[in-house]
Amino acid sequence: MKERFSKTMPRAIALMLACVMLLMCFVSCGKDDGDGKDSSSNTVQAGSDSSRLPLTVQKEDNGGKEFTIYINSQHTNDLLGDMSTRVSQIRYQVNDSVEDLLGIEIVYEEALGNWANRKTFNNAIETMALSDSSEYDIVWANMSSTLSTTMLKGLYMDVNAIDAMKLESPWYVKNMQEEYALNGKLYGVIGDASFTLYEQMEVVFYNKDLLADYKIDDPIEKVESGEWYMEDLFESAKNIASTDADTYTGAIGEDNVGLVWDCVAGRYMTTAWNLSLVERDNTGKVYIAETPSQRLVDIYDYIYDKIDNSGGSVLTPGDIKIITDNFMSGKVAFALTNLGKGSDIRESKFEYSIVPVPKIDEDQTDFVTAVGTSVVSIMVLKNVKDASLSGKVIEAFSYYSHYDGVPQFYDIILKLQYAQDGQFGDILDMIRDKAELPFSVVFSTELKPILTEIFQMNEAYRYGSVGASLPTFWAMKKGSWQSAVDGIYKAVEQLG
Repeated sequence: MKERFSKTMPRAIALMLACVMLLMCFVSCGKDDGDGKDSSSNTVQAGSDSSRLPLTVQKEDNGGKEFTIYINSQHTNDLLGDMSTRVSQIRYQVNDSVEDLLGIEIVYEEALGNWANRKTFNNAIETMALSDSSEYDIVWANMSSTLSTTMLKGLYMDVNAIDAMKLESPWYVKNMQEEYALNGKLYGVIGDASFTLYEQMEVVFYNKDLLADYKIDDPIEKVESGEWYMEDLFESAKNIASTDADTYTGAIGEDNVGLVWDCVAGRYMTTAWNLSLVERDNTGKVYIAETPSQRLVDIYDYIYDKIDNSGGSVLTPGDIKIITDNFMSGKVAFALTNLGKGSDIRESKFEYSIVPVPKIDEDQTDFVTAVGTSVVSIMVLKNVKDASLSGKVIEAFSYYSHYDGVPQFYDIILKLQYAQDGQFGDILDMIRDKAELPFSVVFSTELKPILTEIFQMNEAYRYGSVGASLPTFWAMKKGSWQSAVDGIYKAVEQLG
């Protein structure tokens, strides 16, 4: 289904309405928060930072030509929607900036593209890529459902060959070239163009009121000194231990609970703790080690023991919704989950805040932000009509989202005083700046059984899929993972 700006209202009227609504948004202290409820938080007037980098894409006039984005319709925060919501206001703002810069009209062709619908969605991409000339100027898709599967079929251009894209810029995630370029070719980019990047960043929410009641120091102080470790988190959780929590179901009873561990977020903790699940030879080619590193085993055993013997102070329920339900109850001190859960807890009756996932120990130098696999990747089909224009659109979308969209989006999903609290703003900037996506996450759907799931740590994984002995599990699965890696490189080599 193609959605055009002009279908809902004349473009001039829509632009005028967007400007009026954004002006109201900037000066009204965030009264409309997108769900009809009042917000006490001020919206940030983005783009006023004197450190804003220049946009390298120059203004040009393409005569209002249509530019088609094939997009997963389930990424609602990336679509132009009802102008009464602040998310849509931001998307219109960014969309208009790109259209005005390049003299184009952006058209969204929407289709269901999440995991359950991936085959139909991906088949449409393949059909278009094999046609004489693609009608899709860019593909905007769920990473785990689409990127690796379609990449290995040779459907995309190497974005390194598109001059307009400045991939070292802060509006893209770091280390794309090092982590998931194959034979020097990068077939998709991930960055600020999509708000899913922010929804998928793994963080720790904490109940400031509950910590104060138990006289536990605000962890922001430890973050600022660089001394926020997993042991601090576990110890704080233990000090607020529940006596009647059910570790498996997540039922918390009447007592307080220290930490609720999102089992899906646990998949990406190797990223957060700077643990590589793959090795590279002297040419940079990935392979699977015969045995897991001793450090990986030691950390696995440490986390396994802390969760398994937590006495109910750490919960790892299999039902993800329990995470936010429990935290909203006001009886949970910490929740390790993704930033997008902020939209579920933003109406809490207690004061909360956010910090990065702790370092695993003192041997870890920097905080690292793990990103989940439902993040959006953006690709350019190999038979696109105008690759240069596609690159300019991606670059401009990423740039305007980075500077003009993200600060407002923070305010919407978190309902925090981002504009007024410099300390919290610095923490959010740190979390974003440290966001990474390693090879094992980007290609997780190829590395079956999914390699990153070793730290999922809910009951089914501790006592079932992985068990208490990581070396034993590794020995059983190493052959499958290596075969998958070999298959990835074979497919790419056949592409030439």
